[in-house]
Amino acid sequence: MSSTDMERALFDVYLDGTVTAERAKRLLSYLYLARFVDRRTRLVDIRVIVHNEESAVLVDIRLRMEIGSQGQMTSSTEVWKLPLQDY
Repeated sequence: MSSTDMERALFDVYLDGTVTAERAKRLLSYLYLARFVDRRTRLVDIRVIVHNEESAVLVDIRLRMEIGSQGQMTSSTEVWKLPLQDY
């Protein structure tokens, strides 16, 4: 595996919705400590899917953070709502 392969590497990290905020923070810090996220990181995509049984909806939230070569950060957010209805 060349360094170019590592620079273009993509991987998914899944956090169960039942984990506490403290546990999620600890798990994300492991990514940094293991150097999955470092100074060469240019793009981070975060996707959260939430199910609200009372409202009968599924919400898909996507946050994209791009880090420029000078360290500037831009972000964008997309949200989709899908009603869950029996037909």
